[in-house]
Amino acid sequence: MEEPQGKMAVAVQRLLNILILGVAYKADVGDMRESPALDLIYLLRDKGSNLTYHDPYIPHLTVDGLEMESVSLDQEALEAADCVVIIAAHSSYDWNWVVNSSRLVIDTRNATKNVAVYSAQIEKL
Repeated sequence: MEEPQGKMAVAVQRLLNILILGVAYKADVGDMRESPALDLIYLLRDKGSNLTYHDPYIPHLTVDGLEMESVSLDQEALEAADCVVIIAAHSSYDWNWVVNSSRLVIDTRNATKNVAVYSAQIEKL
């Protein structure tokens, strides 16, 4: 059986600019141990995607030698992304604004369950 990170990588591999929201292993913590974001970043980078991430708890990270800095979560970042992938559903995120400002949202945590407007842009895994 294919791992969830592998399914996600296949689903978004044709998208060039991907913004990952939350790289911690769970919401509202600064711990990356066993975070699914690590495998996803590795897989998508291997497929040639341009990745950025935002996490208020993790300002920088290194995945397989690749050093990354958390970007500002603003209108420009959301509009620049072909796809936004939710890995950790931090309580500080405004999900209505994220979905409204994004072309496509892949929600792995059911964070957007209460977003009614623009819900056609949401894919849940």
